[in-house]
Formats: sequence, structure tokens, C-alpha cells
Amino acid sequence: MLPSYDKELQSHGCKVTPQRSLILDILHESLAHTMTADEIVGLAREQQPNISAGTVYRNLNTLCELGLLKCLDSVGDGRHYELNTGHHHHLVCLGCRQRVAIDFCPMNSEVRDLAEKSGFAVEDHNFEIKGYCTKCRAGAKRSPDTNGGMI
Repeated sequence: MLPSYDKELQSHGCKVTPQRSLILDILHESLAHTMTADEIVGLAREQQPNISAGTVYRNLNTLCELGLLKCLDSVGDGRHYELNTGHHHHLVCLGCRQRVAIDFCPMNSEVRDLAEKSGFAVEDHNFEIKGYCTKCRAGAKRSPDTNGGMI
């Protein structure tokens, strides 16, 4: 059973629309943890074939402004969206782009002290630890390299 986001939208003074509900449902059901806007558009069109990419993008921005979604802007990996389920960070596979939530915050006192000493006021932070998941590592070991050998 999917949670209803209607009350959450209404509590922010936002109109409940089929498109907003669909986007929230897609992200709730996602096994990928985060999704790009294009991935969300593709899944939304499976259920509402006439939905435009512009409608999805505008609603993603609105849902982020309301705090219902988080937009993760990874350098070199584009924007990803996820339900705002609280503060957490991610492991990111460089092969398949799978993301796994880290349920603790690696921001430590040394980083906070450095920011403070530098006169830097931290407003937000995001940690991504990039590497390769088990499947991608196993696939790389079996793939032939350019010299005909195995990696």
C-alpha cells in the first residue's frame, strides 16, 4: 500500500494533482533509491502517456521547494531526485549508477572546525562515496581488455 501524499501537499498549501501524486508514487516505489528526471518521465509516461517532460520537471522543482523531494546534484552525474526521508548520504556505483543510502553522517568535527576557522558558514552538505558495486566489479573481472586478456 502506497502512502498518500495528499495531506502533505495540502499542508504546504499545494494543490494535489495526478501528476504530483504520480511522481511521488514513482519515487516511493523505486528500488534505485534516486532517479534522474528523465527516468521519472519515462516511468510517468507508462502510466500517463500524454504527460510532458516539462510537466514532470516543473513538478519536480515544486516538490523540492516544498521539501517533499531532495535534488542531489552530483558533479558529472547530473541531478537525481529522491523522497526527502531525512538526512543521509550515498554510496554511488560508477558502473551502473546504483545509489545506496548511508544512514549516518560522515561530517565530523574536523570538517566543522576547518569551516569555522575559514569563516565558512555551512548551509548544507552532501557526501557521495564513489566506487563499484559487487556486480560491476564481477563484470569487469570477466571483461576482456583491449589486448585480448582479462581484466
